[in-house]
Amino acid sequence: MKIKYGVEWLSLNSESDRSKIEMDLMDNGDWEYNRIGIGMNKGKVFMIGTDDINESWREVEYCKNVKSIEELLKIGVECKVFEKIEDGYDEDDEYRVNVNGEEDYEKFGEKAGWKASEKYYSFMDKE
Repeated sequence: MKIKYGVEWLSLNSESDRSKIEMDLMDNGDWEYNRIGIGMNKGKVFMIGTDDINESWREVEYCKNVKSIEELLKIGVECKVFEKIEDGYDEDDEYRVNVNGEEDYEKFGEKAGWKASEKYYSFMDKE
């Protein structure tokens, strides 16, 4: 991870950075892409987009109102951003990202203290 442009970034191409992602949730639709990575860094919960957008660097988006991944998942299910799957084979399979149009990202963002990033590393000046 590194800080550039006043923002913390995680590289999906770095084994060290990837190890910070504790859950990589796929969508609950027909596509079944991995969509959101959730992890902890310096005692704070973060989310990043993990779907393939030809960007190796992702902005780390911290969830300021939660203290654990479990708390974030609970809020996500409540806001229909995440869906709990009862027959998941492992922890990552227990939850999926809801892509059925019912999700309330505004409510989720308020409760979790999270704001989706629109910054992409490749669009900024590189070193």
